[in-house]
Amino acid sequence: MIKVLVVDDEIRQRQSIIKHVGWQELRMNVIGEAEDADQALKQFETPDVLITDIRLMGSSGLELAADMRHRNPKLKVVMVTGYEQFEYAKTALDIGVEAFLVKPIDFARLEQVLLQIADGLEQERQLQAKLQGYAYKERASFLDDLLHGLLNEVEDHTLETQAMQYGLFADAAPRAVIVAVCSEDDAEWAKVMGDCAQMAFDGQVEAHVTTARQQMAFIVRAGTRDGWFGNALERFAESLMEAGVPGIAIGIGGDAASPSELANSYRNAVSAVNQRKLGVKGPLYNWEQLIGDRKRSHAQGIVQRAIDYMNVNYMNNLSLRSVADAVYLSPNYLGALLRSELGTSFTDQLVAIRVARAKELLLAPDLKLYEVAERVGYQNFGHFSNLFKRMTGFTPKDYRQFQSMPGNE
Repeated sequence: MIKVLVVDDEIRQRQSIIKHVGWQELRMNVIGEAEDADQALKQFETPDVLITDIRLMGSSGLELAADMRHRNPKLKVVMVTGYEQFEYAKTALDIGVEAFLVKPIDFARLEQVLLQIADGLEQERQLQAKLQGYAYKERASFLDDLLHGLLNEVEDHTLETQAMQYGLFADAAPRAVIVAVCSEDDAEWAKVMGDCAQMAFDGQVEAHVTTARQQMAFIVRAGTRDGWFGNALERFAESLMEAGVPGIAIGIGGDAASPSELANSYRNAVSAVNQRKLGVKGPLYNWEQLIGDRKRSHAQGIVQRAIDYMNVNYMNNLSLRSVADAVYLSPNYLGALLRSELGTSFTDQLVAIRVARAKELLLAPDLKLYEVAERVGYQNFGHFSNLFKRMTGFTPKDYRQFQSMPGNE
Protein backbone atom coordinates (compact mmCIF):
# COMPACT_ATOMS: atom_id res chain seq x y z
CA MET A 1 0.00 0.00 0.00
CA ILE A 2 1.11 3.55 -0.73
CA LYS A 3 1.65 5.50 2.52
CA VAL A 4 0.02 8.92 2.83
CA LEU A 5 0.55 11.69 5.39
CA VAL A 6 -1.99 14.55 5.71
CA VAL A 7 -0.79 17.86 7.19
CA ASP A 8 -3.02 20.88 7.87
CA ASP A 9 -3.31 23.17 10.89
CA GLU A 10 -7.11 22.93 10.67
CA ILE A 11 -8.26 19.63 12.17
CA ARG A 12 -11.58 19.82 10.30
CA GLN A 13 -9.72 20.13 6.97
CA ARG A 14 -7.48 17.14 7.78
CA GLN A 15 -10.35 14.92 8.79
CA SER A 16 -12.36 15.97 5.76
CA ILE A 17 -9.56 14.84 3.43
CA ILE A 18 -9.16 11.54 5.29
CA LYS A 19 -12.91 10.89 5.30
CA HIS A 20 -13.88 11.83 1.75
CA VAL A 21 -11.17 10.03 -0.24
CA GLY A 22 -11.55 6.37 -1.27
CA TRP A 23 -8.09 5.31 -0.11
CA GLN A 24 -8.59 1.56 -0.58
CA GLU A 25 -9.45 1.94 -4.26
CA LEU A 26 -6.37 4.10 -4.73
CA ARG A 27 -4.15 1.41 -3.16
CA MET A 28 -3.27 3.96 -0.46
CA ASN A 29 -3.25 4.03 3.32
CA VAL A 30 -3.19 7.13 5.58
CA ILE A 31 -0.37 6.45 8.04
CA GLY A 32 -0.89 9.64 10.03
CA GLU A 33 -1.93 13.27 10.27
CA ALA A 34 -0.22 16.35 11.68
CA GLU A 35 -1.05 19.98 12.36
CA ASP A 36 2.41 21.41 11.69
CA ALA A 37 5.81 20.58 10.21
CA ASP A 38 7.42 19.58 13.52
CA GLN A 39 4.68 17.06 14.22
CA ALA A 40 4.87 15.74 10.66
CA LEU A 41 8.62 15.20 10.81
CA LYS A 42 8.23 13.17 14.03
CA GLN A 43 6.11 10.57 12.27
CA PHE A 44 7.57 7.08 12.72
CA GLU A 45 6.99 6.07 9.10
CA THR A 46 8.17 7.99 6.05
CA PRO A 47 5.30 8.59 3.61
CA ASP A 48 5.24 8.05 -0.13
CA VAL A 49 2.71 10.86 -0.60
CA LEU A 50 2.43 14.13 1.35
CA ILE A 51 -0.79 16.17 1.26
CA THR A 52 -0.14 19.49 2.99
CA ASP A 53 -1.48 23.00 3.33
CA ILE A 54 1.04 25.43 1.95
CA ARG A 55 0.69 27.63 5.07
CA LEU A 56 1.42 25.96 8.40
CA MET A 57 2.07 27.29 11.89
CA GLY A 58 5.73 28.25 12.22
CA SER A 59 6.68 26.92 8.81
CA SER A 60 5.37 26.29 5.31
CA GLY A 61 4.33 23.24 3.35
CA LEU A 62 7.14 23.99 0.91
CA GLU A 63 9.77 23.75 3.66
CA LEU A 64 8.15 20.59 5.01
CA ALA A 65 8.18 18.97 1.56
CA ALA A 66 11.85 19.87 1.10
CA ASP A 67 12.76 18.38 4.50
CA MET A 68 10.82 15.18 3.81
CA ARG A 69 12.48 14.81 0.43
CA HIS A 70 15.76 14.29 2.29
CA ARG A 71 14.21 11.13 3.79
CA ASN A 72 12.43 10.01 0.63
CA PRO A 73 13.74 11.60 -2.58
CA LYS A 74 10.82 10.05 -4.49
CA LEU A 75 8.18 11.69 -2.25
CA LYS A 76 5.07 12.85 -4.12
CA VAL A 77 3.59 16.13 -2.89
CA VAL A 78 0.09 17.59 -3.21
CA MET A 79 -0.18 21.21 -2.05
CA VAL A 80 -3.42 22.77 -0.81
CA THR A 81 -3.91 26.55 -0.57
CA GLY A 82 -6.35 29.43 -0.49
CA TYR A 83 -6.72 31.90 -3.38
CA GLU A 84 -4.71 34.57 -1.62
CA GLN A 85 -1.68 32.29 -1.37
CA PHE A 86 -1.47 31.53 -5.09
CA GLU A 87 1.85 33.41 -5.37
CA TYR A 88 3.47 30.30 -3.87
CA ALA A 89 2.52 28.25 -6.93
CA LYS A 90 5.73 28.91 -8.87
CA THR A 91 7.93 27.91 -5.92
CA ALA A 92 5.84 24.78 -5.45
CA LEU A 93 6.26 23.80 -9.06
CA ASP A 94 10.00 24.49 -8.85
CA ILE A 95 10.45 21.84 -6.13
CA GLY A 96 8.46 19.27 -8.09
CA VAL A 97 4.98 19.34 -6.54
CA GLU A 98 2.61 16.94 -8.31
CA ALA A 99 -0.51 19.11 -7.90
CA PHE A 100 -1.57 22.48 -6.54
CA LEU A 101 -5.20 22.48 -5.30
CA VAL A 102 -7.19 25.49 -4.17
CA LYS A 103 -9.56 25.47 -1.18
CA PRO A 104 -12.31 24.47 -0.81
CA ILE A 105 -11.00 21.13 -2.02
CA ASP A 106 -12.72 19.42 -4.91
CA PHE A 107 -12.44 15.81 -3.70
CA ALA A 108 -13.13 14.38 -7.14
CA ARG A 109 -10.17 16.35 -8.45
CA LEU A 110 -8.05 15.26 -5.46
CA GLU A 111 -8.86 11.59 -6.12
CA GLN A 112 -8.00 12.08 -9.79
CA VAL A 113 -4.59 13.51 -8.80
CA LEU A 114 -3.98 10.71 -6.30
CA LEU A 115 -4.93 8.07 -8.89
CA GLN A 116 -2.35 9.53 -11.29
CA ILE A 117 0.23 9.44 -8.49
CA ALA A 118 -0.66 5.82 -7.62
CA ASP A 119 -0.38 4.75 -11.25
CA GLY A 120 2.94 6.54 -11.59
CA LEU A 121 4.34 4.90 -8.45
CA GLU A 122 3.24 1.49 -9.70
CA GLN A 123 4.96 2.07 -13.04
CA GLU A 124 8.12 3.14 -11.20
CA ARG A 125 7.94 0.01 -9.04
CA GLN A 126 7.52 -2.26 -12.08
CA LEU A 127 10.38 -0.55 -13.90
CA GLN A 128 12.64 -0.88 -10.86
CA ALA A 129 11.76 -4.56 -10.52
CA LYS A 130 12.47 -5.10 -14.20
CA LEU A 131 15.83 -3.31 -13.95
CA GLN A 132 16.76 -5.36 -10.87
CA GLY A 133 15.83 -8.52 -12.75
CA TYR A 134 17.96 -7.44 -15.70
CA ALA A 135 20.87 -6.59 -13.39
CA TYR A 136 20.63 -9.98 -11.66
CA LYS A 137 20.64 -11.83 -14.99
CA GLU A 138 23.53 -9.75 -16.29
CA ARG A 139 25.56 -10.40 -13.12
CA ALA A 140 24.92 -14.14 -13.40
CA SER A 141 25.88 -14.03 -17.09
CA PHE A 142 29.12 -12.17 -16.26
CA LEU A 143 30.05 -14.77 -13.64
CA ASP A 144 29.25 -17.63 -16.00
CA ASP A 145 31.43 -16.10 -18.74
CA LEU A 146 34.22 -15.43 -16.24
CA LEU A 147 34.29 -18.98 -14.87
CA HIS A 148 34.17 -20.55 -18.31
CA GLY A 149 37.19 -18.56 -19.48
CA LEU A 150 35.25 -16.44 -21.98
CA LEU A 151 36.72 -13.23 -20.56
CA ASN A 152 40.36 -14.35 -20.58
CA GLU A 153 41.19 -11.89 -23.35
CA VAL A 154 39.95 -8.95 -21.28
CA GLU A 155 42.73 -7.02 -19.53
CA ASP A 156 42.86 -7.43 -15.76
CA HIS A 157 42.05 -3.80 -14.87
CA THR A 158 39.07 -3.80 -17.27
CA LEU A 159 37.84 -7.08 -15.82
CA GLU A 160 38.14 -5.74 -12.28
CA THR A 161 36.19 -2.61 -13.26
CA GLN A 162 33.41 -4.74 -14.75
CA ALA A 163 33.37 -6.94 -11.65
CA MET A 164 33.06 -3.95 -9.31
CA GLN A 165 29.95 -2.82 -11.21
CA TYR A 166 28.33 -6.01 -9.92
CA GLY A 167 29.69 -5.60 -6.39
CA LEU A 168 32.37 -8.25 -6.88
CA PHE A 169 36.08 -8.58 -6.05
CA ALA A 170 36.49 -5.20 -4.38
CA ASP A 171 39.77 -6.23 -2.72
CA ALA A 172 42.89 -8.20 -3.61
CA ALA A 173 42.20 -11.15 -1.30
CA PRO A 174 42.78 -14.64 -2.77
CA ARG A 175 39.72 -16.56 -3.84
CA ALA A 176 38.91 -20.15 -4.69
CA VAL A 177 36.11 -21.81 -6.62
CA ILE A 178 34.15 -24.68 -5.12
CA VAL A 179 31.79 -26.74 -7.28
CA ALA A 180 28.96 -28.66 -5.61
CA VAL A 181 26.69 -31.16 -7.35
CA CYS A 182 23.97 -33.50 -6.17
CA SER A 183 22.26 -36.46 -7.79
CA GLU A 184 18.93 -34.66 -8.29
CA ASP A 185 18.44 -31.57 -10.46
CA ASP A 186 16.08 -29.62 -8.23
CA ALA A 187 15.80 -25.87 -7.58
CA GLU A 188 15.00 -26.48 -3.90
CA TRP A 189 18.24 -28.43 -3.39
CA ALA A 190 20.13 -25.59 -5.08
CA LYS A 191 18.71 -23.16 -2.51
CA VAL A 192 19.69 -25.51 0.32
CA MET A 193 23.25 -25.75 -1.03
CA GLY A 194 23.49 -21.95 -1.27
CA ASP A 195 22.28 -21.46 2.31
CA CYS A 196 24.61 -24.16 3.67
CA ALA A 197 27.61 -22.63 1.86
CA GLN A 198 27.00 -19.19 3.35
CA MET A 199 26.77 -20.61 6.87
CA ALA A 200 29.73 -22.98 6.54
CA PHE A 201 32.04 -20.30 5.13
CA ASP A 202 30.91 -17.61 7.58
CA GLY A 203 29.49 -15.34 4.87
CA GLN A 204 32.68 -15.44 2.79
CA VAL A 205 30.88 -16.82 -0.29
CA GLU A 206 31.21 -13.77 -2.51
CA ALA A 207 29.08 -15.10 -5.36
CA HIS A 208 27.56 -18.27 -6.71
CA VAL A 209 26.18 -19.30 -10.05
CA THR A 210 24.38 -22.34 -11.41
CA THR A 211 26.08 -23.47 -14.59
CA ALA A 212 24.49 -24.95 -17.69
CA ARG A 213 25.28 -28.41 -16.30
CA GLN A 214 23.35 -27.66 -13.09
CA GLN A 215 26.51 -27.50 -11.02
CA MET A 216 26.65 -24.84 -8.35
CA ALA A 217 29.90 -22.91 -8.41
CA PHE A 218 30.78 -20.88 -5.29
CA ILE A 219 33.47 -18.20 -5.26
CA VAL A 220 34.85 -18.16 -1.74
CA ARG A 221 36.84 -15.18 -0.47
CA ALA A 222 39.72 -17.16 1.00
CA GLY A 223 42.77 -19.11 -0.05
CA THR A 224 42.60 -22.89 0.11
CA ARG A 225 45.63 -22.85 2.41
CA ASP A 226 43.97 -20.56 4.96
CA GLY A 227 43.77 -22.33 8.30
CA TRP A 228 39.99 -22.28 8.56
CA PHE A 229 39.30 -23.28 4.95
CA GLY A 230 39.55 -27.04 5.49
CA ASN A 231 37.26 -26.91 8.52
CA ALA A 232 34.74 -24.84 6.58
CA LEU A 233 34.75 -27.42 3.78
CA GLU A 234 34.00 -30.18 6.25
CA ARG A 235 31.20 -28.12 7.81
CA PHE A 236 29.79 -27.52 4.32
CA ALA A 237 29.77 -31.24 3.46
CA GLU A 238 28.31 -32.21 6.85
CA SER A 239 25.55 -29.59 6.66
CA LEU A 240 24.54 -30.77 3.16
CA MET A 241 24.33 -34.38 4.29
CA GLU A 242 22.37 -33.41 7.41
CA ALA A 243 19.97 -31.45 5.19
CA GLY A 244 19.38 -34.61 3.15
CA VAL A 245 20.85 -33.35 -0.13
CA PRO A 246 21.16 -36.53 -2.21
CA GLY A 247 24.42 -37.72 -3.77
CA ILE A 248 26.44 -34.67 -2.75
CA ALA A 249 29.95 -34.14 -4.15
CA ILE A 250 32.19 -31.08 -3.69
CA GLY A 251 35.17 -30.20 -5.86
CA ILE A 252 37.81 -27.71 -4.72
CA GLY A 253 39.83 -25.72 -7.26
CA GLY A 254 43.13 -24.01 -6.61
CA ASP A 255 43.70 -20.46 -5.41
CA ALA A 256 43.02 -17.50 -7.72
CA ALA A 257 45.07 -14.37 -7.05
CA SER A 258 42.95 -12.27 -9.46
CA PRO A 259 39.54 -12.51 -11.18
CA SER A 260 41.18 -13.66 -14.42
CA GLU A 261 42.51 -16.76 -12.62
CA LEU A 262 39.07 -17.88 -11.42
CA ALA A 263 38.42 -19.73 -14.70
CA ASN A 264 41.37 -22.01 -13.96
CA SER A 265 40.19 -22.57 -10.38
CA TYR A 266 36.71 -23.43 -11.66
CA ARG A 267 38.10 -25.80 -14.29
CA ASN A 268 40.14 -27.57 -11.61
CA ALA A 269 37.13 -27.82 -9.30
CA VAL A 270 35.04 -29.38 -12.08
CA SER A 271 37.80 -31.86 -12.87
CA ALA A 272 38.09 -32.72 -9.19
CA VAL A 273 34.38 -33.29 -8.62
CA ASN A 274 34.21 -35.44 -11.75
CA GLN A 275 36.56 -37.91 -10.05
CA ARG A 276 33.47 -39.36 -8.38
CA LYS A 277 32.58 -40.86 -11.77
CA LEU A 278 35.85 -42.81 -11.65
CA GLY A 279 35.00 -44.39 -8.32
CA VAL A 280 37.03 -42.02 -6.12
CA LYS A 281 35.41 -41.80 -2.70
CA GLY A 282 34.03 -38.41 -1.63
CA PRO A 283 32.23 -36.22 -0.82
CA LEU A 284 35.23 -33.85 -0.88
CA TYR A 285 37.47 -33.84 -3.94
CA ASN A 286 40.52 -31.60 -3.79
CA TRP A 287 42.16 -30.97 -7.15
CA GLU A 288 45.68 -30.62 -5.79
CA GLN A 289 45.42 -33.86 -3.83
CA LEU A 290 43.81 -35.91 -6.59
CA ILE A 291 45.68 -34.91 -9.74
CA GLY A 292 49.42 -34.81 -10.35
CA ASP A 293 50.91 -31.63 -11.75
CA ARG A 294 52.16 -33.31 -14.91
CA LYS A 295 48.87 -34.93 -15.85
CA ARG A 296 46.94 -31.76 -15.00
CA SER A 297 49.20 -29.58 -17.12
CA HIS A 298 48.95 -31.90 -20.14
CA ALA A 299 45.15 -32.15 -20.11
CA GLN A 300 44.69 -28.44 -19.52
CA GLY A 301 47.08 -27.59 -22.32
CA ILE A 302 45.09 -29.66 -24.81
CA VAL A 303 41.78 -28.15 -23.70
CA GLN A 304 43.21 -24.63 -23.81
CA ARG A 305 44.45 -25.13 -27.39
CA ALA A 306 40.99 -26.32 -28.42
CA ILE A 307 39.32 -23.33 -26.76
CA ASP A 308 41.81 -20.94 -28.34
CA TYR A 309 40.97 -22.40 -31.76
CA MET A 310 37.23 -22.03 -31.07
CA ASN A 311 37.74 -18.43 -29.93
CA VAL A 312 39.38 -17.58 -33.25
CA ASN A 313 37.04 -19.55 -35.53
CA TYR A 314 33.68 -19.35 -33.73
CA MET A 315 32.04 -17.60 -36.70
CA ASN A 316 32.73 -20.57 -38.96
CA ASN A 317 30.84 -23.85 -39.25
CA LEU A 318 32.71 -25.59 -36.43
CA SER A 319 32.18 -29.18 -35.38
CA LEU A 320 33.76 -31.38 -32.74
CA ARG A 321 35.62 -33.20 -35.52
CA SER A 322 37.01 -30.00 -37.10
CA VAL A 323 38.28 -28.72 -33.75
CA ALA A 324 39.69 -32.15 -32.84
CA ASP A 325 41.54 -32.24 -36.16
CA ALA A 326 43.02 -28.81 -35.41
CA VAL A 327 44.52 -30.07 -32.12
CA TYR A 328 45.42 -33.53 -33.49
CA LEU A 329 43.01 -35.58 -31.38
CA SER A 330 40.11 -37.90 -32.03
CA PRO A 331 36.66 -36.30 -31.60
CA ASN A 332 35.74 -38.75 -28.84
CA TYR A 333 38.88 -38.02 -26.85
CA LEU A 334 38.50 -34.25 -27.17
CA GLY A 335 34.84 -34.45 -26.18
CA ALA A 336 35.77 -36.50 -23.10
CA LEU A 337 38.50 -34.01 -22.16
CA LEU A 338 36.10 -31.07 -22.43
CA ARG A 339 33.63 -32.82 -20.16
CA SER A 340 36.23 -33.82 -17.59
CA GLU A 341 38.12 -30.51 -17.57
CA LEU A 342 35.26 -28.02 -18.08
CA GLY A 343 32.19 -30.03 -17.11
CA THR A 344 30.57 -29.09 -20.41
CA SER A 345 30.06 -30.50 -23.89
CA PHE A 346 31.68 -29.21 -27.06
CA THR A 347 28.34 -27.83 -28.27
CA ASP A 348 27.64 -25.96 -25.03
CA GLN A 349 31.17 -24.52 -24.99
CA LEU A 350 30.81 -23.30 -28.58
CA VAL A 351 27.43 -21.71 -27.80
CA ALA A 352 28.92 -19.99 -24.74
CA ILE A 353 31.77 -18.54 -26.82
CA ARG A 354 29.41 -17.34 -29.55
CA VAL A 355 26.99 -15.77 -27.08
CA ALA A 356 29.86 -13.97 -25.33
CA ARG A 357 30.99 -12.50 -28.66
CA ALA A 358 27.38 -11.62 -29.55
CA LYS A 359 27.06 -9.64 -26.31
CA GLU A 360 30.02 -7.52 -27.39
CA LEU A 361 28.58 -6.96 -30.87
CA LEU A 362 25.15 -5.99 -29.49
CA LEU A 363 26.78 -2.92 -27.94
CA ALA A 364 27.23 -1.55 -31.47
CA PRO A 365 23.87 0.12 -32.27
CA ASP A 366 24.54 0.25 -36.01
CA LEU A 367 24.52 -3.55 -36.31
CA LYS A 368 21.14 -5.15 -36.96
CA LEU A 369 20.23 -8.11 -34.79
CA TYR A 370 20.36 -10.59 -37.66
CA GLU A 371 23.81 -9.25 -38.59
CA VAL A 372 25.02 -9.99 -35.07
CA ALA A 373 23.70 -13.54 -35.41
CA GLU A 374 25.48 -14.04 -38.72
CA ARG A 375 28.78 -12.65 -37.39
CA VAL A 376 28.88 -15.25 -34.61
CA GLY A 377 28.05 -18.17 -36.87
CA TYR A 378 24.24 -18.40 -36.95
CA GLN A 379 22.33 -17.97 -40.20
CA ASN A 380 18.99 -18.68 -38.51
CA PHE A 381 18.17 -15.68 -36.30
CA GLY A 382 15.36 -17.49 -34.45
CA HIS A 383 17.75 -20.26 -33.41
CA PHE A 384 20.34 -17.69 -32.33
CA SER A 385 17.74 -15.75 -30.32
CA ASN A 386 16.59 -18.90 -28.49
CA LEU A 387 20.16 -19.89 -27.61
CA PHE A 388 21.01 -16.34 -26.49
CA LYS A 389 18.00 -16.22 -24.16
CA ARG A 390 18.77 -19.67 -22.78
CA MET A 391 22.32 -18.59 -21.92
CA THR A 392 21.67 -15.04 -20.64
CA GLY A 393 17.99 -14.80 -19.70
CA PHE A 394 17.58 -11.97 -22.27
CA THR A 395 16.49 -11.87 -25.87
CA PRO A 396 19.13 -10.10 -28.02
CA LYS A 397 16.80 -7.09 -28.33
CA ASP A 398 16.20 -6.88 -24.54
CA TYR A 399 19.93 -7.23 -23.85
CA ARG A 400 20.75 -4.33 -26.18
CA GLN A 401 18.04 -2.16 -24.61
CA PHE A 402 19.25 -2.94 -21.10
CA GLN A 403 22.85 -2.13 -21.95
CA SER A 404 21.80 1.17 -23.51
CA MET A 405 20.07 2.35 -20.31
CA PRO A 406 21.81 5.11 -18.33
CA GLY A 407 24.43 3.69 -15.97
CA ASN A 408 24.99 0.49 -17.96
CA GLU A 409 27.39 1.84 -20.55
